[in-house]
Amino acid sequence: MERREMTMGPAGLRWKLEDAVTIALAAVGVLGVFVLDLLTPRGYVVWIGYGLPLWAVSRLPTKTTALLLATALACTGLIATAYVLSPPGIDLVIALVNRALGAGFLWIMTIVLLRQRATDEQFRAAQERLQQNEARYRELVQALPAAVYTCDERGRITLYNQAAVAVWEREPEVGKDLWCGSWKIYRPDGAPLPLDECPVVVTLREGRAIHGEEIVVERPDGTRRHVLLHHEPMRNATGTVVGAVNMLMDITDRKQAEHAVAHLAAIVTSSGDAVISKDLRGIVRSWNGAAERLFGYTAEEMIGQPVSLLIPPDRDNEEPDILKRIERGETITQYETIRRRKDGTDLHISLTVSPLIDPHGRVIGASKIARDITEQKRVENALRRSEQDLSDFFDNASTGLHWVGPDGIIMRVNQAELDLLGYSREEYVGHHIAEFHVHQPIIQDILGRLAGGETLREYPSRIRCKDGSILDVLINSNGLFEEDKFIHTRCFTRDVTARKRGDKALRESEERFHTLADNMSQFAWTADPTGWIFWYNQRWYEYTGTTFEEMQGWGWEKVHHPDHLDRVVTKWRHAHVTGEPWEDTFPLRGLDGTYRWFLSRALPIRDAEGRIVRWFGTNTDITELREAQASLLISEERIKKQASALAEVNKELVSFSYSVSHDLRAPLRTIDAFSRIVEEDHGAHLNAEASRCLTIVRKAAGYAGELIDDLLEFSRLGRQDMAFSVVTMEQLARETAEDLRTMQGDRQIHLTVGTLPPCQGDPRFLKLVWTNLLTNAFKYTKNRNESSIEVGWIPDDASVEAVTYYVKDDGVGFDMKYVHKLFNVFQRLHRKEDFEGTGVGLAIVHRIVLRHGGRIWAEGKVDGGATFFFSLRKATA
Repeated sequence: MERREMTMGPAGLRWKLEDAVTIALAAVGVLGVFVLDLLTPRGYVVWIGYGLPLWAVSRLPTKTTALLLATALACTGLIATAYVLSPPGIDLVIALVNRALGAGFLWIMTIVLLRQRATDEQFRAAQERLQQNEARYRELVQALPAAVYTCDERGRITLYNQAAVAVWEREPEVGKDLWCGSWKIYRPDGAPLPLDECPVVVTLREGRAIHGEEIVVERPDGTRRHVLLHHEPMRNATGTVVGAVNMLMDITDRKQAEHAVAHLAAIVTSSGDAVISKDLRGIVRSWNGAAERLFGYTAEEMIGQPVSLLIPPDRDNEEPDILKRIERGETITQYETIRRRKDGTDLHISLTVSPLIDPHGRVIGASKIARDITEQKRVENALRRSEQDLSDFFDNASTGLHWVGPDGIIMRVNQAELDLLGYSREEYVGHHIAEFHVHQPIIQDILGRLAGGETLREYPSRIRCKDGSILDVLINSNGLFEEDKFIHTRCFTRDVTARKRGDKALRESEERFHTLADNMSQFAWTADPTGWIFWYNQRWYEYTGTTFEEMQGWGWEKVHHPDHLDRVVTKWRHAHVTGEPWEDTFPLRGLDGTYRWFLSRALPIRDAEGRIVRWFGTNTDITELREAQASLLISEERIKKQASALAEVNKELVSFSYSVSHDLRAPLRTIDAFSRIVEEDHGAHLNAEASRCLTIVRKAAGYAGELIDDLLEFSRLGRQDMAFSVVTMEQLARETAEDLRTMQGDRQIHLTVGTLPPCQGDPRFLKLVWTNLLTNAFKYTKNRNESSIEVGWIPDDASVEAVTYYVKDDGVGFDMKYVHKLFNVFQRLHRKEDFEGTGVGLAIVHRIVLRHGGRIWAEGKVDGGATFFFSLRKATA
């Protein structure tokens, strides 16, 4: 009972009070009617009393009460009218009837009224319970963590909770907004979904529930949320759809988490680093593809196995220490160690080990990321070697090097720069670089530009040495920056003092060259590596009558004969491509319009690296030469005839030589033989004068024989073929000298044969050269108690491809005014009585050297010795 009163509320108390008042008024009305009926002889007064309870009931403001009141009044009026119009004499009967009818009607109407009141009370109680249930329903909907809203059969939103507002980030207008609280929705693929096609429309239209369908809602700020829909239709007692209950589950965070998990799984799977998980016993629980590639074990081989399988025996103490640190919750980073692959090879790795923690905060295992740093170690070692190499290069470079800090103080310098400037390390390092530069604005500009990140190339400056001298230098430098912070400069200092002097001399030389070129009879010109001519001498302009503007580049084509131009251009361009010297002959038009023939040559001028930097060319007028060549052609037949006649003479010379060799030797042998017989058989009977004459005859015969031999040898030299090869001149000279020395008896001779370079020649003929020259040296020093003979060589001053040999003695020498006779046949500068010989030896040497393409000369002084020089072509590899 207390529970009913506590839950009745103000409306229930009002209905109970109205019921009590109605019953009280009805009871008073009934008692009043009976009292009036007993006291009143006429019954119509009673009808006034009939209306009293009805009037009391009519005071209750309900539609049902008003209807009953109107009916009761109508009936009362009818009865009252009948009573008034009833005839006299029947008052008692009518009164009784009226009383009975009135009382019955009154009680009937009162009962009906009371029953209606009971029905109204039940309705009011049901309505109150409905309001209470609706309040509880709203409270329940608001309390739900999920987004819930309802809509009627037309889709108008009738109810929503704050969770739905949180999803939409707006509050829809009840009874106005349709279908959904977000005015923009999309399909999961991002395609727009019209509101009138959304799932709640399907539920209302088809009357079926929709569960688990995903859509995307857009908030007013443009952000989007993924939601799962659950739509349930609401039906009335007849089963008609009158609305829908809709629940939205925001799965955005879940999808992001799933994406993050999938992304993490993809990272682990595709990671280039080995990712391994293990429990606190060191048992492997996961093993990614990178681990398979790194260690050679598959996941099937490692999962469930101890991770110590990878640890070399000499490092088996590492894993227990790692597990202890993990149990304490520590994270181990960049732990460099060595692990062993399946194939037994060791590799350097870097480990990052992190504890795995369950939702309760307990450490349950560890995750390992292993990175192969074998290559990194190799690079680090290479970097250390490179740094050492750099340091060695810095300290041992032949070019000056130094580093300067941001404050201009010299931090480091190599020995080459100290040697260049003459300072000690203490006098240079630690000082401001400006102290050593002559021009302060220049060094300040250098420092400013380097601090600004510029790279300087061939920057000219002047530096003061310790001895006070000034050097012209070129500086190549840049700055070292770390995180945009200027650390120091790196400067190469190259001394170009000599080069600048050379450049000045070159400019002066070029000026002299231009002066010379402008006054030479030939045309001269220079071109760049592409053939673009940029300079002509004055003779060119005088002959062609052109200007530089007309001729520069390829303007020279204008003065070439059209019949030869294509050929000339083709050969000139070919020379540019190949870099070969160019030569051609063609006519050029002069100022008077006539053409003259020119021989043109151009040589490429190359730099130290062999690159062509320019071409230098000349044009020589050969018009007269061509005319002379034409005249020479006419004389060719005459020359051929002369050559034929010379061949006949040579043939006769051969015959003569044969005759000399055989016919002249016979009488000489006879003279010598009979002279020897006379001397041997009759020498004792001859007086002194006869013996002396006989000796003279024998010597003359011997001398004539030697003379014939020398003449034959000299004659053969011009006819014999030569076989060129590399000749070891030192060995050839030593053998010849030693052979001749053994023939000198006990003479005191200081013979020196130096280290001689080889040459190109015929060793047979060169043997004769050494024999004749050394024989003369021994012969013309015989009058000295002690003599010296030297064999050596010097560079040839006429050709870099030749070498000059010499034989030097300290004998009697000769007078230089007769030097031109030395190499002629039968020419002698000393008496035959003093020195034996035929005068043919040096002529033979001269002919041999000339046939080798060399040259021979001599220097001497009377009683001051003589030196004979001859040059030959160097031996080639």
